[in-house]
Amino acid sequence: MVLTDIENPVFERGVRRRLVSADTTFVSIHGDPSRAVFAAKRRSRPDVIVDATRQGDRTALAREMIWVLPRGGLYIAVGARRSWTNRFDAAGRSLSTDSVASERVKKELRDSVSLERNRRPQAVVKQRDHLAVLRHTDVEEVLSSRYGAAWGEIVTRQAEYTFESRADLIMHGEPSEARKPSTIHVPELTVRAYNDATCHMREILTRNDFILPDTYRHWQNKSLLHKRIQPGSRSYARLLEAVTAGRAKSEAGTFYSLDSAFPTHFGHLMTETISRHWGWQVASKMYPDLRPVMTRQAGKAPLPQWKRDVLSALNVPLDKILFVEEGDSVRVERLVAAMPQLVNPRYIDAGIHNTWAAIGAGVGVDPTPLLRPEKIFLSRRSKSQRTCSNTPEVESFFAQNGFKVLLPEKLSFAEQVHTFAAAKVIAGFGGSALFNAMFNSTAKILILTSRSYVAANEYLIASVNGNELHYFWAPPELQQPPSGFSVDAYRSGFEFPLAQHQAALMRVI
Repeated sequence: MVLTDIENPVFERGVRRRLVSADTTFVSIHGDPSRAVFAAKRRSRPDVIVDATRQGDRTALAREMIWVLPRGGLYIAVGARRSWTNRFDAAGRSLSTDSVASERVKKELRDSVSLERNRRPQAVVKQRDHLAVLRHTDVEEVLSSRYGAAWGEIVTRQAEYTFESRADLIMHGEPSEARKPSTIHVPELTVRAYNDATCHMREILTRNDFILPDTYRHWQNKSLLHKRIQPGSRSYARLLEAVTAGRAKSEAGTFYSLDSAFPTHFGHLMTETISRHWGWQVASKMYPDLRPVMTRQAGKAPLPQWKRDVLSALNVPLDKILFVEEGDSVRVERLVAAMPQLVNPRYIDAGIHNTWAAIGAGVGVDPTPLLRPEKIFLSRRSKSQRTCSNTPEVESFFAQNGFKVLLPEKLSFAEQVHTFAAAKVIAGFGGSALFNAMFNSTAKILILTSRSYVAANEYLIASVNGNELHYFWAPPELQQPPSGFSVDAYRSGFEFPLAQHQAALMRVI
């Protein structure tokens, strides 16, 4: 592959005469390196990239394009001086105050190349293999360019639309910087069937030298991140050894991705995983022998009971699940994957209400409806994240005001659904414990949380159901940074200012 500033037919003919036996592709970047990156994804991976540009930042261009090459591939900068190699080296070694993730990207660059300092022209040798990252916005075009119709097919597609949140949102105290939009834009949602795809642990999906877009939860972000994938750039990344260290096998048939980056986390199941059930409903009619794909974590039961209960309520055939062991890779004949109906904090598709209704019906009729409390408070005893330091005081306040204090993880899933569905007021600490409010469209909901809790799951759920939703904010032990996002801050503990909020709480409850 030869990179040029603009189209130059005379130059191209001259190169082709000299490289008669080589399959040479010319890409004119017109000052935009992303043009070269996109062109590279659409073609077979080159063994050599020649930078014949004369304008722009050639070091920046090399940092974008080096990832395209396979292990052993050569990147040549025609006419570059030794200073080019030095700048390329410095790009991977400079100290900065960037995030840990940024430093890991720099280390990935350092460890992925070998600089040929004494070579003329200046050159870099690739030392690792990386995969091209596909996005939902370009996956069909790129795969069609590489494989034609053999890549797969569109199973169904839902047009984008907007709707006004039905939540009656009331804030108490200084709110989080993460605002809750009153107008929700739902993007175009697609269900695709990929031929000859590979399933790895924790929702990682690949096809040959591509990472499929369904791998990434927050697919609209500029930088796509997964804990088991090391980015080299925004367009190329490497699967960590833990993902590929195990067995590689093949399975015939058609499979459906119901996996998760967090396979044993209740909150991720109830938001991210079930938000792809809409695609299962469509695909299971097209492919009657469709089988789900999920991760099985080492040393743990394949399906915790609560997960079995949720999937059973949705009529997912548990006996047909293809479990991918951590570290293993399973190449399947056909893989169906749906874009999610809920992505926190960006959007929710109002049609997800059908899945919630199906779960509610699937757990069966409440055997004791008259015994359900009208007011419930969902508490948290875990010390791992978002711990409320004065939990006993908060629990006591709600108990004294007629609330039944519950730890939802102590109840069966069916009991949780019935309890939430019957309540008139649902209160609790922000997080997974409150997600079952999806089964109640009339209850008043109270969320007690810190300003560093920037998630919007509860708001998105209420935006579909139309609940009256109250946020009672507390100062966190660790603030979110002025720009960006901190996981530690997101998990920060807090002390709930009961005295500050008591009067408002009494009015609401």
